[in-house]
Amino acid sequence: MKIIVGAGMPGSGKGLLTKAASELGLPIIILGDLVREKAKEWGISPLEAGQRIRDENGPAGVAKLALEKLKGIKGDVVYIDGVRSRHEIEEFKKLGDVVVIAIHASPKVRFKRLYKRGRPDDPKTWEEFVARDEKELSRGLAKVIARADFVIDNNDEGEETVYKECIEKIKKALNRDP
Repeated sequence: MKIIVGAGMPGSGKGLLTKAASELGLPIIILGDLVREKAKEWGISPLEAGQRIRDENGPAGVAKLALEKLKGIKGDVVYIDGVRSRHEIEEFKKLGDVVVIAIHASPKVRFKRLYKRGRPDDPKTWEEFVARDEKELSRGLAKVIARADFVIDNNDEGEETVYKECIEKIKKALNRDP
């Protein structure tokens, strides 16, 4: 199985990668959705749920949740959005070839996007934003981004241009030999 994973800090534009994967007909698993489902089930915030999942199941806990979803996927390629650590990548490598596509945007750009997006768990202040970034980075996300097979800059290019690059990078990932 080929597993293409999207990684990036909150607000970097991972949704564009997911949209591109969908347009290309790939089955999609969004790790954040799995965490939000658990948060709702447990009656806690998504940040607390993510931490609880990792506390109870190790640093690859969220990836282990995705393994159940992977069993139901037909075909030999899947796109997984929102990988946060090398532990999660290692979990997916047990199933096949993993290709990492990272998307990057500056902190100021990401904060504006998150503030505008307005999910309940999105930061409302710069201080909340910085604290959330620190939590994400402490899990190892920076190492995932630094070691990505492909990187997309999503600062000033415009959404349509970045979206086309997302399509291009996913196509390259699909054709990459293990």
